[in-house]
Amino acid sequence: MDEFEMKKLTEVILYILHKTEAIDYYHLFKILYFAEREHLAKWGFRITSDAFCALQYGPVPTLLYDAIKGDFQGHELNKILKDVIDVGAEDASNFVSSKRLPDEDYISKSEKDALDNSIRENVKLSFDELRIKSHDSAYREANKKNAGYKCIKEVSMAKAGGAGEGMLEYIDNQMMIDAALQ
Repeated sequence: MDEFEMKKLTEVILYILHKTEAIDYYHLFKILYFAEREHLAKWGFRITSDAFCALQYGPVPTLLYDAIKGDFQGHELNKILKDVIDVGAEDASNFVSSKRLPDEDYISKSEKDALDNSIRENVKLSFDELRIKSHDSAYREANKKNAGYKCIKEVSMAKAGGAGEGMLEYIDNQMMIDAALQ
């Protein structure tokens, strides 16, 4: 993840936290997942570049998860997030809140729409409701892997979000182009 991608992810997180005030990181991750899924299915590209992996309780944005939990000591994303979000004290250590307003210049109108939809649909759901909802076909496909990271494929995420065949083909082609350029 390059500097711009980390900045973009940070502003997206701040946008969610500003709209919700303070939420637990489980809700934060699921709100981001469903916004990413909707945006990918509708527009053919993700909001952020953080890979989602299938963990026990649902999809998790890998780098963000590690940074918020403090497992990324010394990583640039961890340093950036420490300056802009607060993680709750011992009695509420899974809650996060923003220290500043988001810079919305980093977030497009279509991305805001997807984020707002996801916030509206998911912020009030219970842990169990979110867990069940997030164990979608993309999650189940990734979770079947026996070894290595159980990362969710973008095509699978878009399909779970209701993308049509033309959009799925477009996303698949873009992934092949991206892989060839790396």
